Amino acid sequence: MGRLARYWPCFLSAILVQLAFTGDVLNGLGLSLAGFDLWPLLLFALVPFLMVLRGKDAKEAFRYGQAFGFLFCFFQLHWLEVLLNRMADNPIIAYLPFLLAVYMFSLVYGVGGKMIAFCWRIDKPWLIPGAWLLIELFRAYCPVLAFPWSVLATPTVNCIPIASMSFVGTIFLVSYFLVTCNVILAMIFQGHAVARTLPGILGVALGLALGNFIASIPLQLERDGIQTLIFQPGVNFSQADSNTASDSFHLWLEQAYKAARQTSAELIILPEGVAVSKTDDAPDLGVDLRTSPALIFGGQRGNGLRYQTAFAYDGNWQFADKTRLVPFGEYVPMRILFGGIVSAFSGPTGDLTASDKLSFFQFKKFKVGPMICFESLFPEIAYRHANADVDMMVVLSIDDWFMDSSAPEQLRAATIWRAIETRKPIARCASTGYSMMITPHGDVMGEAPLQQEQLLTAEGVLREGGPFKGSIFVPFGIALVSGAIMLRFRK
Repeated sequence: MGRLARYWPCFLSAILVQLAFTGDVLNGLGLSLAGFDLWPLLLFALVPFLMVLRGKDAKEAFRYGQAFGFLFCFFQLHWLEVLLNRMADNPIIAYLPFLLAVYMFSLVYGVGGKMIAFCWRIDKPWLIPGAWLLIELFRAYCPVLAFPWSVLATPTVNCIPIASMSFVGTIFLVSYFLVTCNVILAMIFQGHAVARTLPGILGVALGLALGNFIASIPLQLERDGIQTLIFQPGVNFSQADSNTASDSFHLWLEQAYKAARQTSAELIILPEGVAVSKTDDAPDLGVDLRTSPALIFGGQRGNGLRYQTAFAYDGNWQFADKTRLVPFGEYVPMRILFGGIVSAFSGPTGDLTASDKLSFFQFKKFKVGPMICFESLFPEIAYRHANADVDMMVVLSIDDWFMDSSAPEQLRAATIWRAIETRKPIARCASTGYSMMITPHGDVMGEAPLQQEQLLTAEGVLREGGPFKGSIFVPFGIALVSGAIMLRFRK
């Protein structure tokens, strides 16, 4: 116990960050903080962790970083245990891969601890935010295991002046901003002269000014928006029979067509997982589809290779296969090592295949960029859609498997981040929620209540122009420069 006690600054920082996410800790305690936004904790949550790393050698710093990472990831990856327990119906079996995932993530933070301690050692504390960026970007884009989950800036999505900085550098630039705030405070508490903190204070002030400026820019409307009907079935697909969605599809569609006539909707959206095609072509839905309004829904297709797919119809069929699959959820990387473990779960049999092409839906009057669930976590996918001059984006999802965790809230926040980053409207449709329409400024125009059947009508506001050119490369540039300087000072 005494050995663990020395890591209390790491644990304190992990708890403060988790409180800012208002996720599993508060849910587990049965507390409700509705109406209170705890994101300001992120302005100082990392201070104990940063301070304790000063003066530590590489081996010690790794252990301190791993201690922070293990507790933080234990909170943040709890949804994985919920998902696996629902699949295996065995909490012991579910906890084993969950703890393995937490341990693997903690190793990344261990390396981060070494980098941060090195920045203190060479007296270059302003490299610490860049070191943090290296951690987050590695987690987000590591080959095979790419998983951009729990990005530090996630809870600030409701603070538009800060979140708007992401327009020029994605969510990762906002993480850089937050870590800079923590470094300033850590330096002050450690007795650094105020003059030494001035570069950071100036950077924070410029960041806030930039965010406020971007947020204040009025939307230049291109034309009338897209009248959109979002259908949330309210059926928990994780508990329903595998044929429930397919059997109910025609009923849901008739409801949607009827509502579309009453609201003059131009686009109907249904969630992921409502149809299956055992061929490479469109599914046989057993219902007559209409050429207007346009229709988008999600499912699977393929004979042999199986794809998670967004289907579209407006007289002609279009497909957009998922490009980013969930590791250990939709496919098993290095199956020769993990296949035996995964076979214990009663989830989908066989791996899905990731598409190597990002596809768009070109309808008669507008162009839509589809994203399927996990894809909405990746800024570059939304950026590529926006850069292709889509009018709006659509996210199709099934969040039922981890509805009792904080995962749906993070997926909801990720969708809002993609709208702010690209300045494009996004409609999100999930089986039991969250389903909503988001403006290019990140405002939620309409949202369906969770776990209820709901027909949500909203207008996709169309803004002139595309994303900030090169915004997805800005955090990579900062991280690479920071890493290069650290390498320069290595002895």
